Amino acid sequence: MLPVTQAMRVCALSHGLRETNTLERLLVSGREGLFSSREVDDLRDAHEVIARLRLTHQLACLDVGAPPDNFINPETLGKADRLLLKEAFKTIGWLQRWIEDRFQTDLIG
Repeated sequence: MLPVTQAMRVCALSHGLRETNTLERLLVSGREGLFSSREVDDLRDAHEVIARLRLTHQLACLDVGAPPDNFINPETLGKADRLLLKEAFKTIGWLQRWIEDRFQTDLIG
């Protein structure tokens, strides 16, 4: 989730957007022409898949008396969730490359 959240912060800052919610920033970035409607849908889906899996995992931790964390072992997921997670990671990888290209972050450091 963090890569999507951070990318949407960068997009909001670069375009002077006032939205503070990640998904709102994503939708407005799409309306501003930064992303196609398909890209917005894919990014929203990736964010929602990871948020759902993270929340499910954290609730399971609480159920067994363990402190909630953000580590989701893909081997504990069903086949459908593993496939969704894999697609979400592909989409996030695309977003990270897009940010790197658009803002030339590879030149920093």
